[in-house]
Amino acid sequence: MNIKQMHTGVRLGVQKIDSFDNDDLLPQEIDYYLNNSITAFIKEQYSGLKDSNTSLQGQFVNENLRHLIVNIELENPTKVDIFPNSVRFSLEGLDYEYYLFSQTNIKGVKKVNIPIQPTGISHYLKSKTNNPLFRKLPVIISGDYLTILGDDETDFTSLNETKLDLIYIKTPTQVDFLYNKDADFLPPHTHKQIVDHTVNQLLEDLQFRQKGQQ
Repeated sequence: MNIKQMHTGVRLGVQKIDSFDNDDLLPQEIDYYLNNSITAFIKEQYSGLKDSNTSLQGQFVNENLRHLIVNIELENPTKVDIFPNSVRFSLEGLDYEYYLFSQTNIKGVKKVNIPIQPTGISHYLKSKTNNPLFRKLPVIISGDYLTILGDDETDFTSLNETKLDLIYIKTPTQVDFLYNKDADFLPPHTHKQIVDHTVNQLLEDLQFRQKGQQ
């Protein structure tokens, strides 16, 4: 189902369920609701993908988002002054939306990263009472950067030999009926669910609008 067919499905769904005449829906209006539905669908699937790991449900979610999952190698990190023995990689210019997985590659030796929240940074910083050794290197996501925290055994001295293997969910291309009606963004088996969600949202708003007019 391409964008043109999704538009047709939305119009038919609204006409079938709603007793009012809504043939005056503009393509831009349907685009707006389809894009909102796609965003909601990705957020829902992302939550399942994080929690399901290697389960059957996790594989199903992975299939739903496979067109948006990107595997890339980042290079040219820079030193971070605010944290000891840390570097950061820039996300600038990427169509980055959600983090899935990363591993740091230092001189050919790879170590898996673990994402942490900024409020938990203190557990990974060396102090008089805390001398952490990391099984996984903590990664902090902030702004357009991924910051990697290293322990005493992590050697970030050779920045040109430090890389990051990153897997993320990219930002989907916006639905635009006038310019890419034949485009195909998510796997075909997800399209009906997106159309159904769009129809429901449209009907809610149309009915609310009609009550206001009455």
